[in-house]
Amino acid sequence: MFNADEFGELIKVTVDLSREVAQLKRELAGMVKVGRVAETDAQKGYRLDFGNDDNGQPKLSPWLPHPEAGGKAKSWFPLSPGQVVAMMTPPGDPRQGFLLRDGFTDQYKQPSENLQENVFEFGNARVVIKDDHASITVGSASITIANGVITLKASQIKHERA
Repeated sequence: MFNADEFGELIKVTVDLSREVAQLKRELAGMVKVGRVAETDAQKGYRLDFGNDDNGQPKLSPWLPHPEAGGKAKSWFPLSPGQVVAMMTPPGDPRQGFLLRDGFTDQYKQPSENLQENVFEFGNARVVIKDDHASITVGSASITIANGVITLKASQIKHERA
């Protein structure tokens, strides 16, 4: 079947492959971590809390950039303290990591259950966009556009000229 040299080479290849698989498992395990936003800074970004270390101290990520679009079309939706997000570190190096927005929690519930609409909420303001409908609501006032009709609802309407 195998002579001694061939068998020795087979053992060497098997050991090398075993080491490589173990290294890949370690790197893969460190590539994605889920944590809660612990610190926020408009310039630095965010630090995540991954629980406590053996001494009871919080395990914090390095500062990570905002998970936003920064090209010609820009967005700014700051993360909130306590919000759950995932940190992705392709080479396993947290200093090269970036954030991925994660799902909803008991603290931050989803603003809709309708899969046919896009919803943005911030405080007392809500924007809903559907295929044939758009609305902006702030408190008890709203603007709705649907079927070529604009509907305003408010206790008072002011007209100002620029």
